[in-house]
Amino acid sequence: MSDSGYWGSRGLSRRSLLRGAAVGGAGLAGAALIGCGSSQPAAPAGGSPAAPAKSVATSTGEQPQMSDAFVLVQTRDAVSLEPLDANVYTIPERIGLVYPRLLFSTLEKPDDAASVKWIPSYVVQSYESTDGGKQITFKLKPGVKYQNIAPLNGREFTSADVKFSIERYMKHPKSTFGNRFSDINTIETPDKSTVVFKVKAPSRYLISSFAAETALISPPEIENEYKTKAIGPGPYIHEQYLQGEGSTLKKNPDYIDAKNIWFNRYLVKVMTDAATRNAALKTNQVDWIDSAGLTPADVKTLEGPTVKVYENISASTTNISWNMTNPKFQDYRLRVAMSKAFDRQLYIDQTLQANGKWTGIIPVDFGKMALTQDEIKAHNVMKYDPAEAKKLFEAAGGKPGMTVEYYFNSNGTADSVQMQFISKQWEQNLGIKTTLKTEDYSIFLPKMYLGAKGPGGGYKEMFTTTYGIPNWHEHLFAPYLPGGNRNGSNFENADVTKAMEDLKQTLDDNAAYEKARKLQLLLWDKHLPMMQRPTPRSYGGYNAKLRNFPQPGNYPPGVEWSYNAWKGK
Repeated sequence: MSDSGYWGSRGLSRRSLLRGAAVGGAGLAGAALIGCGSSQPAAPAGGSPAAPAKSVATSTGEQPQMSDAFVLVQTRDAVSLEPLDANVYTIPERIGLVYPRLLFSTLEKPDDAASVKWIPSYVVQSYESTDGGKQITFKLKPGVKYQNIAPLNGREFTSADVKFSIERYMKHPKSTFGNRFSDINTIETPDKSTVVFKVKAPSRYLISSFAAETALISPPEIENEYKTKAIGPGPYIHEQYLQGEGSTLKKNPDYIDAKNIWFNRYLVKVMTDAATRNAALKTNQVDWIDSAGLTPADVKTLEGPTVKVYENISASTTNISWNMTNPKFQDYRLRVAMSKAFDRQLYIDQTLQANGKWTGIIPVDFGKMALTQDEIKAHNVMKYDPAEAKKLFEAAGGKPGMTVEYYFNSNGTADSVQMQFISKQWEQNLGIKTTLKTEDYSIFLPKMYLGAKGPGGGYKEMFTTTYGIPNWHEHLFAPYLPGGNRNGSNFENADVTKAMEDLKQTLDDNAAYEKARKLQLLLWDKHLPMMQRPTPRSYGGYNAKLRNFPQPGNYPPGVEWSYNAWKGK
């Protein structure tokens, strides 16, 4: 398994879907926030603001109380505070406490990944879709102001800020997120509290993108300082950013729902060593480790009165990817041969401590839009069959002694161990000799995600890609659409693109789920630019003193679901 991921999974961790009770908040998402998906039409007829938060006692009769600090541990650093750098979760986890988005999302059924309902964020009064989904209008909430810090000095949050920020994601030369907003034709601001998106065609993907980590609304006044400064209308004021150490934030007294923020400070600490993190959690020196990457052995060590442990539901895939522009890998039969020469069940038994699951393009735990483990196991490209693999390999012109250069993530050792296992099977069954290489994570990440559009044109042959994305649309659109910000394999196919565009415009959920399943089969049956590896089961834990704190398996931008948590005595 790779140690990398969109939301930064490492070791044996994986991004996963939230399971837990709802979190109150004025316009905030409930407990189970995911970046995408919808049990409602993608562009619903309207959205009313969530009810104001109420102080709710726990089952023990405790009432919310103010505490000095919530301490969040990040397992890797944030390279900056720049919204356009948010390819790794550590950045939106911090600046999402300062900058708002237009929408949050909540699961109506905590254990159903498909039951997503969109709700306005704390800066939105309401929103509606008209003209058959081709116009989306947001009404901003009155009285929302920026933090009283120069040069914003407490000015009003307006529609101009929304237009500036979304257009920056769309058009800035350094943005890798333009594809998410490509369905927007124009953005109009008829007055300071109204934003109108004119859309080329109805798009469920666009609505989900308004709720994603790449839709944070930031002020134009400090654009040249985004790398190290964040000033917004959110619940926390960002005081200090120290690379390699973390961030310090304090409660914003002018936040529109400040009365329901129960921590005076929000501290983000970077701890790269697992043993150090776990010890800090067990002694309640920290409140939550963001990776939720506890192994079964960690769980046994941490279980006790000071830590609450939970099992994650996986929202990630780890892939073996080919550079689809390289002539060496042009023949589909060769790629299928390499997939069939890899014993996934043995991989689970030997490299995941017999504690993993088969997964497809959309992670198996997403439910209705994903293929089941039984369906995945039964599919031809996933079946381990060395004899058939050899026939396909030879039919594609493959010869024993063929060499492959393969890059993997340098963070941790898991990917190295697992790729050694896979490369030995390739050599044993096909005669392929694999040279495993690695680069520093800061170099590896943009190459892996962006391919030909990234530094140096991406990787020339093969590489690991990991998408820990709590957003089922992203598992299809980002890696397989031209210009997608996860298309490191440089894949492009007219039939697939046409099917993707049709899926975008399919607002009925059940129809969309069925089309998503068919798309996955099309990609396996005809193309296979990436092949999926099994994913491990992973676990998380948090400070047992926390109240109103849902099992945080899914990490929405800014961890908004933690706003209304508090600590018991």
